[in-house]
Amino acid sequence: MDRKACRSAWHRTPLRIRRWRLRQEDQVREEVRIKGELRYVRVTPRNGRPYFLIPDVNGATFIRRESLDSSLKVPMWVLFSF
Repeated sequence: MDRKACRSAWHRTPLRIRRWRLRQEDQVREEVRIKGELRYVRVTPRNGRPYFLIPDVNGATFIRRESLDSSLKVPMWVLFSF
């Protein structure tokens, strides 16, 4: 992420949670780190819904999610209707 071109600020709490906010022309990215480890990146596009990028197990790639809810979502399709 290009931190030079963005206006940003650190936010610290006693639990060693760090939030890094990066503002760009078309989106805002917020990195959340706990004990120095990247937990997720929240991306808020200028025109659109926010989404989350969560690093995979080895941290090489990111998984895109619409929310941080990790529970199993069962499809609620209508099979028959009378």
